[in-house]
Amino acid sequence: MKPVVKNILAFVAGAVLGSVVNMLIIMLSSFVIPPPPGGCNNRRGT
Repeated sequence: MKPVVKNILAFVAGAVLGSVVNMLIIMLSSFVIPPPPGGCNNRRGT
């Protein structure tokens, strides 16, 4: 495989993996540091 193609694939794979790790950290952060009382309003319009 050409080095240019290999570098592009490595960049795309790293971006996807980094995005997944970032999403997991954001999703799990509320379990590590709970939001303050009244700070987690999941319902809209209330």
